[in-house]
Amino acid sequence: GKTVEFGQISRKTWIVRNTGTSTWPKNTCVVSDKTKIADEDFKVVEDAEFPILKPGEEGEVTVRFSKAPYDQGKFRSFNYSMSSGEKRFGDAFWAIHNVVPPSNGSA
Repeated sequence: GKTVEFGQISRKTWIVRNTGTSTWPKNTCVVSDKTKIADEDFKVVEDAEFPILKPGEEGEVTVRFSKAPYDQGKFRSFNYSMSSGEKRFGDAFWAIHNVVPPSNGSA
């Protein structure tokens, strides 16, 4: 997983592949389904546009997460691709963040 400091905003890029039989819809986006975290809402805050991928094609998707919590530990957020019609499809993918205190010792 990626190491981020308390309060840091982070980005995550995935390489995704269309393993289905149809081209992905034009307005497909990432939605954070649930996040395991204490007292904070650490989630995708800036949806990325998915590339319009035909079956078998790959592309990159980058999202921005909200500020990391002020709570040390590993946090795994679950994310799913979602079409513009609210219908989820594809395999789940996620990000793991290892949240640590700032390196200068102040939080």
